[in-house]
Amino acid sequence: MEMDQPMSPSTGTKRPHCEDSEDVPHSPSAKRGRLDGAAAAPPKKDEEFWFEDGTIILVVGDIEFRVYKGVLVEQSHVFRDMFALAEPGLQPDDTVTSPVIRLDDSPESFRHVLRACMPVKDARCVRARSTPESPTSDLSLDSFAAAENPSFDAIWARIHLGDKYQMTRLYDHAVAFLKSHFTADLDNRDKLAASGWVPSGWKREEVIGVVNLARFVGEPTILPAALLGCMALGSGLVPGFVREDGVTERLSNEDLGICVAASATGRILAASASARIRLAARIGSCKMPRPQAGRNYAPGYGPQGSDPNTRIIKMAEKLVGVVDPLAKISDLLETDEIHHCPECFKVTEEWDASERRRLWNRLPELLGVEVPGWDDSTKVVEKPAGSRTSMAEW
Repeated sequence: MEMDQPMSPSTGTKRPHCEDSEDVPHSPSAKRGRLDGAAAAPPKKDEEFWFEDGTIILVVGDIEFRVYKGVLVEQSHVFRDMFALAEPGLQPDDTVTSPVIRLDDSPESFRHVLRACMPVKDARCVRARSTPESPTSDLSLDSFAAAENPSFDAIWARIHLGDKYQMTRLYDHAVAFLKSHFTADLDNRDKLAASGWVPSGWKREEVIGVVNLARFVGEPTILPAALLGCMALGSGLVPGFVREDGVTERLSNEDLGICVAASATGRILAASASARIRLAARIGSCKMPRPQAGRNYAPGYGPQGSDPNTRIIKMAEKLVGVVDPLAKISDLLETDEIHHCPECFKVTEEWDASERRRLWNRLPELLGVEVPGWDDSTKVVEKPAGSRTSMAEW
């Protein structure tokens, strides 16, 4: 008997971010509206997940997946209860067929879930290969996070459908992947910024979806780094982006307001600007000559005729006029601007070690978001006696 009513019990407790519009971010049905009265085309067999010896047929949108129900039952008691109600069907020639169940998810998202737990014909599965006779439910976080390098759409699907069908391991590993990239750790933040504020292989604008996922799963520690990434999008922030299932992902009005307010008032940049100006004055007025082959330098003044005040102003423009308020000074300055002088090099290193950390510790406050435990997870390591700990001491 074909069960032609959608069976999609959602027992998750997470609150999705939604907008009352036709492109609601987390509504698969938003993109698949059909004209009233139009005949629906018969579903197509999925090329990746159609096993001739499969034991259940899942119709998702316009795609049919024939898979092993035992594998899904191992992952989810929701599927277990759902499949218990399904009965085999009959073809016109009295041939017994696998039970058919319709789900109201998007086929693109559901395919990502199947890639995480079904035996596949290629290497995209993120777990030990299972068999119909001996399914394994031991999802590996290491292989999930490292070997596969999942796309944003894969993470989105595994979080939302993992929550919907209570696939706990799948959900937890996807959340852990986000937390490993968007963290309270400044060193990890530097790696993220170097790759465009998103994990390797992602599009920059997909950081918008990370903010929405952080709200959905209730993980505020993800927000500061993700919101910084959103601010770096500039004019690309408001339009959002389209997921592979055709749904537009945008920030909520609340989070859009956070980004606009922080950018407009310059709170984050202002927090580091004065210290950077003092650093520019220190390095720009350095008395150490800068020898270069074939050039004649006057001690303390760089090239002959150079005005120290002009150098300080140029140095300040270089250090203050940057998009990333947490960029390392040593990455912004050219090698000959700091490495010719041991004291300048030391000052720059101390900036990168302490002042960036102080700004990072204040980031939730400057953004206007609450992140419980942020102060504890970002404490500055105590420096040895005699070391400078603040730009005010320079």
